[in-house]
Amino acid sequence: MEVFAINRVAFAEFAAQMVGLNGHCHGNGVRASHPVGQAAGMDQLSYCRHRFPPVVIQHAIWLYLRFTLSYRDVEELLAERGLEVSYETVRRWVLKFGPGIARKLRRCRPRPSD
Repeated sequence: MEVFAINRVAFAEFAAQMVGLNGHCHGNGVRASHPVGQAAGMDQLSYCRHRFPPVVIQHAIWLYLRFTLSYRDVEELLAERGLEVSYETVRRWVLKFGPGIARKLRRCRPRPSD
């Protein structure tokens, strides 16, 4: 069983840095919105029944994939921002959402021309 703990003040500061706060995340009471420059279609991934808002999940996945960090490194980086997420949760997010996010980003990438 995973134990989640969140410092609400630190999370509010983290979310404010990531995006503007103007919407609700699937009615769970945590306010979040999606960045304006986000790839089209990213909202189609289902983040229902997840404790953290999509912006936190996407940021954790981005950190892991972009900088080739370990799951424990991502856990520590999120902990520095006041989010207590286990490395196992980050691993599950990467396995569940990583391929879909990568596929959608590949579709948006410009094709090589002849």
